[in-house]
Amino acid sequence: MAKYGRAQIINALLIGARHAEEQGDSVESKNLLEQAISIARYKNEPSNAAYAGALIRLADSCAERTLYSEAEQFYEDAIAILESVLSCDHASVAIAYRNLSEILKSQGRQAEANNMIRHCQPILDRFFQFAKSVN
Repeated sequence: MAKYGRAQIINALLIGARHAEEQGDSVESKNLLEQAISIARYKNEPSNAAYAGALIRLADSCAERTLYSEAEQFYEDAIAILESVLSCDHASVAIAYRNLSEILKSQGRQAEANNMIRHCQPILDRFFQFAKSVN
C-alpha cells in the first residue's frame, strides 16, 4: 500500500468486484468487496475528497448487495470527510446524504430518511438551479 493510497486500492477492488459479478463469478466479486471493506475500515487515512469518493463507491456497492449497515457506515464516514474538506452545503455532501437516506428507507427508518432529505434537498435545489442558469 506504500505506492498507492487506499482510495486507489479500494477503487481497483471495486472495479474488480464489478467485473467479476458481470462475468458471473459472484464468489470472487464478494471476496474483492470484502477486501475493499477491510481496507476501508482501517481509519488512519488522510481526510481527502478522493478517499471520500472511494468510500461512497464502496457504500454504493454494499447497498447494491443489501449490505445496508456497511453502506450506512461508509456513507457516514464519507459525509464527515466531505463536510470537513468541502462544506456542509456542497452538492456532493447533499448527494451523499440523499444516498444515505435511501439506505435508511431500505431499513424501514423512514423518519430518519425524511429528516435527511429535508436537510439536503434545498442544497440540491440550489445546485440544479445554478446548473440550469449556466446552460
